[in-house]
Amino acid sequence: MAEHVKALGYCCFVSSDHDYMMDPEKYLKQIGEASFVSVEAEFPIVCGLEISLWHEEAVLIGMDACMNWLRARPYSKGELQGNRASHFVRGVLGDRDKYALCLAHPVLRGMDSGVSKLDR
Repeated sequence: MAEHVKALGYCCFVSSDHDYMMDPEKYLKQIGEASFVSVEAEFPIVCGLEISLWHEEAVLIGMDACMNWLRARPYSKGELQGNRASHFVRGVLGDRDKYALCLAHPVLRGMDSGVSKLDR
């Protein structure tokens, strides 16, 4: 994939898996593999994490932030809801990590169509 994306003229490749499918060990393995391919292809690969936040998902970029998220996410308590989600994110990521966070595919509230903002 890195070779293909490079051939298309992109400056890097970003990979992200869902947080509920990852754990710290799998994430570190993914980073190791991406690092190897990045060197071989002479093309930057960034490993992120798609984090579940109530009805939204966001892409988190930053190795320390992703590792902290995977260690702290309360899998046994189900999905984070409402204000608890924002408090949890601020509590886990806070100011100690350097990271980027953006909504992956936000849903418009109150619309039956389920069309995301990005589709409009």
